[in-house]
Amino acid sequence: MAKDTRAQNADAVERRERIVAYVIVTAIALSVLSFLAIIVGTWSGMNAADFGKGLWPAVAWTPYLGLPLGIILIVWLVLSSARRRSRSSRQGGKL
Repeated sequence: MAKDTRAQNADAVERRERIVAYVIVTAIALSVLSFLAIIVGTWSGMNAADFGKGLWPAVAWTPYLGLPLGIILIVWLVLSSARRRSRSSRQGGKL
């Protein structure tokens, strides 16, 4: 019974880490796409006033929010994984 509970807990932790990894990739990818959109918009002749209308303010703010979020989540994921591996090695169990 204890092994079954431990296996379920390990599956839940792995699932949580996988979800966080997908959130990291999504946040950073959206930020990079926003950078590219701004570069293309500037290249096509838009000026600063044009970036203040429509959807452009959200596109401009995405890197300001997405990149720090991605970095914070990467640190959390590394620390969480290191803590799980350390705990597992102390118990002599599998990762």
